Amino acid sequence: MNPSRTYTPSGAVGIAGPVAAIYPIISPGGYQLFGRTLPAWQTWGKGPNFSPEHPWLLRPFDQVSFMPVSEDHYLELEQQFNAGQYKFEIEPVVFSMAAYTGFVQAIASEVAEYMDNRAAAAAREGARENELLSEWLAHKALEASSGEDDSKETKETWDCACILSSMSASVWKIKCQVGQTIQSADEVMIILEAMKTEIDVPAGEENVGKVVKELGKGIREGVSVQAGDPLVWVS
Repeated sequence: MNPSRTYTPSGAVGIAGPVAAIYPIISPGGYQLFGRTLPAWQTWGKGPNFSPEHPWLLRPFDQVSFMPVSEDHYLELEQQFNAGQYKFEIEPVVFSMAAYTGFVQAIASEVAEYMDNRAAAAAREGARENELLSEWLAHKALEASSGEDDSKETKETWDCACILSSMSASVWKIKCQVGQTIQSADEVMIILEAMKTEIDVPAGEENVGKVVKELGKGIREGVSVQAGDPLVWVS
């Protein structure tokens, strides 16, 4: 998911491929959410199941069970948790490999049906994505051809160099201004964002002393760019 969510509540339960997770605190996120529970983390160690030296709840091999509750009841439990008054129900169990193997065998036909349905859905989605990609590539090619002459004239007139995007990302912040003289190779022109990570786009040694002429076509904060797209024209 890109750009990712800027807000995910604590206790959100999400899945990404074969991995499921409980968000421990409020944070950005990209997992697909399918539920909400109490977080297994208490930053200040408050509550009978935590301590300042041990602010986490779960240990390796713990088995987690969820109980359905109403939204109102959940909000009550969340208040108790935040106040350090909620106590989780914890009981010791022995993991039985024989019982687990029996369980897997018992649901084998259900799993096979699910895998078949998933493969069919993936094929349908893949075909749809390929169709959309073809449309997008055709649109980009049309845009490139229509702006080719203008770009060539501009570059010849200014004797311009171009600072390019190093990857597929979103434009997070534009740090340069038209008319600005580049003072150092490390001077940040653009900040990109991809998968919750900010990526600085520096001017580069070859552009020190040059002047920012204009941003690349369509470049503004929030737009998506691909690797190799022009970000800043300098001369």
